[in-house]
Amino acid sequence: MATSRSCPHLIFGGASLGLPGTEFDSPSAVTMLLERLAAHGVRTIDTAPRYPPTNPERSETLLGAAQAAASGFTIDTKLAFDFATRTGHGESVAVAASANASLARLNAPRVRTMYFHVKALKALQAAGKIEQVGVSNFSPDQVRDFVRACEENDGETVKPKLYQGEYNLIDRGMETELLPLLREHGIAFVAYRALAAGFMTGNFVPGETAKEGTRFSDAHPLGKLVQSLYSAPRYAQAWEMFSSALEHHGITPPEAGLRWICYHSALGNDDSVILGTSKIAYLEANIEAIEKGPLPSDLVEVLNRIGRIANGG
Repeated sequence: MATSRSCPHLIFGGASLGLPGTEFDSPSAVTMLLERLAAHGVRTIDTAPRYPPTNPERSETLLGAAQAAASGFTIDTKLAFDFATRTGHGESVAVAASANASLARLNAPRVRTMYFHVKALKALQAAGKIEQVGVSNFSPDQVRDFVRACEENDGETVKPKLYQGEYNLIDRGMETELLPLLREHGIAFVAYRALAAGFMTGNFVPGETAKEGTRFSDAHPLGKLVQSLYSAPRYAQAWEMFSSALEHHGITPPEAGLRWICYHSALGNDDSVILGTSKIAYLEANIEAIEKGPLPSDLVEVLNRIGRIANGG
């Protein structure tokens, strides 16, 4: 792992825009958020038609109302998909309809990246409505199949430039097979859940009651789901070691997690890290933490051991 380098690109995660309980529930609030993002040099926003999960399309709509694209922000979004019928983003007509609907909500002439990959995206790219294609949460075999289809299709299918997937100190499965495959084909990695959906902030410890007012609480619309992601005993062991190691360095858990992924992980300068938050104050704190640079080398060694434990190693 690298120990000293420049930070990967930072992207703001728009999944919380329009979600009840966050600060970002109106165009004026999102405008304030955009101002703070610009002040920190964060100029790319990741969104999707299904964001936020409890109020689909609201994230894109708020970004459009706040004039994010006109204000110079680059936007990545995804094709709509009907999880009930398992349809929506594979048919050419549906692809065009989904892309055009997103552009209308975003009040934007184009987006940088449209996540997924079908032949119809070639026409959207040719029309100037998208710059590039990305895939999200594909298995290594699925990535191989997609790349092979692109290479065998005489340029009629758009080859993905980005891969969006989960990656953090305690979720590192992609390092073994997926990341080398992406490197082989020139596909950059975009990491989400950089703090393990908030687990690495101490808001939830397996076997204990989750903190109220957080996404892990039983009252949160997604509380039970995110609790289930980190309920295994190995996560409790990892958290105990993690919090104990940080006490000796005076570094908070979120700061350690963010500085690790930016400066000591398998990510490179062409990759990106998505920063999600429910409050501007959290965003400011996270960016300021990253700006502190690499962690002490002895702490990095401990964190890597913790990561192996959390991954079952």
